[in-house]
Amino acid sequence: MNLTLQDDCLPVFKALACQTRLDIIRLVAEHPCNQRELAGQLGISPAIVSGHVRQLEEAGILTVDKQAGKGNQCTCYMAETDLAVRLSGRAESRAVKYTLPVGLYNKHKAVPSCGLISDHQFIGLMDDPLAFLDAARTEAEMLWFQRGYVEYIVPNTDSHRRVEKLTVSLELGSEHPGSRSDWPSQITFTVNHIRVGNWISPGNFGDRRGRYSPSWWPVGFSQYGLLKTLRIDGSGSYMDDERISDVTIDDLKLTGSQFYVRVSVEENADPAGGLTIYGKRYGDYDQDIIVTTYYKK
Repeated sequence: MNLTLQDDCLPVFKALACQTRLDIIRLVAEHPCNQRELAGQLGISPAIVSGHVRQLEEAGILTVDKQAGKGNQCTCYMAETDLAVRLSGRAESRAVKYTLPVGLYNKHKAVPSCGLISDHQFIGLMDDPLAFLDAARTEAEMLWFQRGYVEYIVPNTDSHRRVEKLTVSLELGSEHPGSRSDWPSQITFTVNHIRVGNWISPGNFGDRRGRYSPSWWPVGFSQYGLLKTLRIDGSGSYMDDERISDVTIDDLKLTGSQFYVRVSVEENADPAGGLTIYGKRYGDYDQDIIVTTYYKK
């Protein structure tokens, strides 16, 4: 979420000006949960939680899935994971957002266990690396592999302008033949052939149905991941707010008409628990891979 003082940002500021609501954000960011669960963890009544959740929802910080239950059983999710406020009241950069379906990679390597599925069927054969060459791969809504990579081409639409920041937002997790929440995996991010850093995924989650996962895909297999945002700017590279390397935006040399984003589990990854990437019709978040390029005006 990017705001200036010209925006109607007062609801956001009011929503954040309360320790209880900050506690709710912290809990939901760790794991989507319903309002009764929030009440139990915070030691307050569900009615009070409902009022706080409503204010966070109106501010665009949380989203509530009213189809996942009734009343206090409605599940809360993060609608935004980042907040930037420009106090000058005017934007000094131009942001270009590009959405990449998970199956729209230009290069890949997939070591079993691996596979791809659309929102209604498998693509190719499970645990067959040749499935990643199937013509239907562009319809993939979830893909996974034990080791390997997928690489995406991103247009650099204003290549004559200097890029001052880049973000990559995606839902991902580890890969397990079934699912295990305690199945860590070192996942590597590479941009324009420069390795920018690693993130340790804690597990592969299948204890419940993902918010957008179709009914034909059985619970007990990969159902949802974590929404993570890689950010590279002038000061370094970050996963959410945690610094992962000293690679800066200038190190990436984003001067051509396109650049490349690769997500991988390397041969020497430790731990090597695989990788799963979720599209907008699987998992907990209604989005594909979103790459946002910020150009200096």
